[in-house]
Amino acid sequence: MFDGLDEPCQRPSWNYRKVGGGGLLVDMYSHFRYLIEGLLGPIRRVFTAATTAVPERLDEAGARYAVDVEDQATTLIELKSGATGVIIASWVTRVRRDDLMTLQIDGTNGSAIAGLHRCYMQSLADTPRVAAFNPTVDLAIDYRARWQEAPGAGPNLNPYRVGWEDFLRHLVADAPLCSDFAAGIRDVAFAEACGRSFPNGAWVGFDDAMGG
Repeated sequence: MFDGLDEPCQRPSWNYRKVGGGGLLVDMYSHFRYLIEGLLGPIRRVFTAATTAVPERLDEAGARYAVDVEDQATTLIELKSGATGVIIASWVTRVRRDDLMTLQIDGTNGSAIAGLHRCYMQSLADTPRVAAFNPTVDLAIDYRARWQEAPGAGPNLNPYRVGWEDFLRHLVADAPLCSDFAAGIRDVAFAEACGRSFPNGAWVGFDDAMGG
């Protein structure tokens, strides 16, 4: 949210300039690709709307500059399985949810909402039945009450450590490496596909030639 006028920006100025390789899509969406496909399977196509909410900021020297990249975006995703979802990402939204980042997956028999540190689940049996709503009458349903926190899976290693250990095993023992150059290229390709979508307001197919 901080534009540098009243409070210092929390991100470096190059994040908000095209010439420096900035923009939310390039910065964040590359990470979203491997999360989505790693958990849910290959992506078929995307539809993105992106805007610049804060058009002017102050750089590290206190000079004003124009923001020429997107700082918030919404993307519809269709997976090859037929499942659909949405990404809502922003550098200008104040957080009022369980965690800085949350991932929700809904299924017939239940749902799960995972943050960076905790995961909550609701089964079909625990789902409150809401047939309709009345804007003049509060149904008095505590929608959080029937969610249960998933038990911890044990201590979690630093993900950067895991990545380095996998890389070293690949070098020394020729173990399979998930995060290879092809995966990195696919990460960037996903961000670029979303970037091609929003100027034309059209669905963009996500090429699966690299195998996912």
